[in-house]
Amino acid sequence: DIGCASAGLVVAARRRGVNIIGVDIALRWLVIGAKRLNEAGLAGNLVCADATALPFRPQQFDTVIAADLLEHVEDPAKAISAINAQLSTKGKIYFSAANRFTLTRYPLAGMWGVGFLPEKLRRQYVFARRGIDTLRNATLLSPSKLSRLVEREGLTIISRAPLSIPPRTNSPATMRSSMINIYRTLRKIPGIRKLMLYLGPAFEIIAQQKSNT
Repeated sequence: DIGCASAGLVVAARRRGVNIIGVDIALRWLVIGAKRLNEAGLAGNLVCADATALPFRPQQFDTVIAADLLEHVEDPAKAISAINAQLSTKGKIYFSAANRFTLTRYPLAGMWGVGFLPEKLRRQYVFARRGIDTLRNATLLSPSKLSRLVEREGLTIISRAPLSIPPRTNSPATMRSSMINIYRTLRKIPGIRKLMLYLGPAFEIIAQQKSNT
């Protein structure tokens, strides 16, 4: 799990007995992650490393998760290349990202329409609203752009979809939970699902390596 932050996915995977390594460039998050694993009575491997310079032998992982990662790296293409080098033959990568062309609020800024603006105008707009350019270090992505970057690496895209949200059990009935349920229902309708891929708040892509060279 690259960009594992406080290791929430690592904890969940270890509870199911899955062998997983969590990687993040921020040591502070890994300290919290280690504490979470310890409190859960679980053993897990956490590694502090840059996504573009992973400290592992090539071709040793069957699955890599890069959830909400690429918006936060300076060069997404370089990160995808580094991740691809870690995959065994037919290995798979799961990507998820905020969609810059969403018709809802852009998740990384909490603002409408920022992804449609040229960079200079976007900076001025965000600064005027927030007092600081909260997107100054972000790389804005769309399903089409990420697809091109992935395919340029020689990976085969096997799935593209609006971001999946698992059902929440025993959650109270709130406006937010109702909206999530509506989102999950609409996501199952083929025509609307495709529209949501390009105009929804976030998306996911699963890619597979053909062969290692």
